[in-house]
Amino acid sequence: MCKTARHLHEMLSRLLLLKEFLPVS
Repeated sequence: MCKTARHLHEMLSRLLLLKEFLPVS
């Protein structure tokens, strides 16, 4: 369970980074 949560957190942070790189209004 903890592993999954960690994976999800990594994916979220990556998504946020992508959002910042390509700001789609």
